[in-house]
Amino acid sequence: MRNNNIPISLFLFTIIIGTISIHNTNGFMSTESFSTSLINNKIETSQHSGFENITDYWEVEKARVEGLDPALTIESTIVEEYNGINYNKTELHYEVPHWVGAAETSFTIDATLFTPTNESKDLELLPGIVCYHGLNSRREEHFDYVKKAITQSSLNCAFLCPDHPGHGTSEGPAYKPENWYYSGDFNITSHNYLAICAGLQAIRVIRSLDMVNNSQIGVTGRSYGGLTSMWVGCLYNEYVNLSMPVIACGGLNLTGPESLLYDVMKREPGTLDDFWQTKGLEIDPVYYLGLKNLPKFSWFFGTHDDFFPYEGLNVTYNTATGSSERILQISPNAHHALFDFYDSTYFMLRNTFFNGPAPPKISLTSRSKELGLLEKYELEVLIDSEVDIKSVEICYRYKDIVGEPWRWKKIEKEDIGSHKWVGKINTPWLKSETEFYIISHLDTEQSVWFTSQIFSAGTLHNKLSFLPIMAIIAAIAIPVIIILNKRYKTDVITHNPEFQTKLKRNFIIENIGVILGEIVIFSSLVFPWITMGPVTYDHIFLFNHIGTYTDILGRIANFSCFLVFSVWIFGFLLTLSNPFKGGFLNMIWPAIVILISTVGASLLGMVNLLSLGPFIFLIGALIQVFSGIYQKQYRKKYKITKKPYFHWLKREKVQKHNHLGQDSEMM
Repeated sequence: MRNNNIPISLFLFTIIIGTISIHNTNGFMSTESFSTSLINNKIETSQHSGFENITDYWEVEKARVEGLDPALTIESTIVEEYNGINYNKTELHYEVPHWVGAAETSFTIDATLFTPTNESKDLELLPGIVCYHGLNSRREEHFDYVKKAITQSSLNCAFLCPDHPGHGTSEGPAYKPENWYYSGDFNITSHNYLAICAGLQAIRVIRSLDMVNNSQIGVTGRSYGGLTSMWVGCLYNEYVNLSMPVIACGGLNLTGPESLLYDVMKREPGTLDDFWQTKGLEIDPVYYLGLKNLPKFSWFFGTHDDFFPYEGLNVTYNTATGSSERILQISPNAHHALFDFYDSTYFMLRNTFFNGPAPPKISLTSRSKELGLLEKYELEVLIDSEVDIKSVEICYRYKDIVGEPWRWKKIEKEDIGSHKWVGKINTPWLKSETEFYIISHLDTEQSVWFTSQIFSAGTLHNKLSFLPIMAIIAAIAIPVIIILNKRYKTDVITHNPEFQTKLKRNFIIENIGVILGEIVIFSSLVFPWITMGPVTYDHIFLFNHIGTYTDILGRIANFSCFLVFSVWIFGFLLTLSNPFKGGFLNMIWPAIVILISTVGASLLGMVNLLSLGPFIFLIGALIQVFSGIYQKQYRKKYKITKKPYFHWLKREKVQKHNHLGQDSEMM
């Protein structure tokens, strides 16, 4: 009997473990395709249209802007209240240039101006701040930010919030994919050109206001507005003192295939190389940042931005060497939305326009690898700050391990009174290229923090990585062997020998169905699961990002991949024991994805975002459910009694009870 048992178990075990090993070997390695070859490179200004570079090109185009009378018109002014503080809210509009050769030479931009009421009559001229909104948004996007700022006694500024051309209530051409992915001349067909002209005109408008100090001007914006704040900050560097781009950067040629910029342009990933080589010279901010005497730049960015590549942030930072000061706040695991940046921008406004303290200067003074079986990365950080530092953290990511989010931990000050902080990055459980940056939290009443740029720690090796790999294999293999052996004994060996050949065949067919279903499930991971226009996301991409939603899930997000993987393993083991229940459990995940995607798309008025992946996953689960039905049928046919999962424990209790009963009778 044992000789019949072992070959079948080993046969099934080999197939199962082989399947899991193949997929996990690929799964352990990240499949992100972002290039880091340019991460520390500076992109030089380009030759363009017969001019020395794009900024020379704009000297001609700025003359068009400055030659047009903005015809500023005040529509209304009302007093509103926020947190018990009054402020003025003024609606206005002005004219901006149209495309060259357009039938109408200009169109109207609508904007809202926020100013202090100056009830005490002691305010002097105010700094002027222009806030540009994102693509397909409108000026109200900034109202909450502005209200919180203007009602702080230390931030008496004039905030101008215009609608982009063709957005909100502004006139002009609206965004279309064909005026982002444009083929004609920049000043005739590009919406970016219109946004830049309107952005420059907004500077002229706010500088013309009587209450504004025209030598104290700042710009900020989110996404498309962040791009605009970089363009305008460079082109009007003689007027702008501070530019604060939010969730935007340059280096657009580094855009990965999952970037939603492809959806903005409605182009297939991989088809923009020629565009970036030509038109990219006109719209990529890095080609504007080669100027000298640039204003102070402060970027606010997330490591997992859905539009802009984080590698582009280092390119942008390294290109802007002409800036009077370069400041970063990089939010770990954040996407195309930030939740903790307001206070740091207010800090920058106070620093630039109200003689407030400067942001900390963060520099690495030494870094080295601690070699051995477990390589660690040691570093020493010098932080020069005018404000006491509350804490310092090192934020790091193991790039080559699937599902690894950015993690962070506190590092310690070298000595009391010292400005040096020391720490180390621990050994990854698998060999991996590692990146890191430093976060410095200031000791203020608000949440004010800034970061260094992103650095590479190179590849950290773990020469004992075979131990966790063996542990994972054992954690899967041992239960598989136990389950299959017990089931083989229950369903085959313990029955009438004349039926064992048929029972053995049924047992093999059932488990082939289970394994086939598992193969289909795993293969679904490399198929597209979600489609947004031309951009598709496979499950491995989703798996790589599931741990990044720390703003929603908190610190549990750091363990989400482990939890999901554990659930998958449990589901696989359950399927081997009971294919019907295990297959049904496996159906839940794709069903949830299908339901959420269908309902969400309906609520948003979008085309259903689902692709092949969840349906292939569902097919694999259905194969296992049918295997479970097949199991029930042959068990019923051969009168195989289904035993409880822990029947051996019950048997021991019965035996113990009988033994006690016998002892009592003897007494």
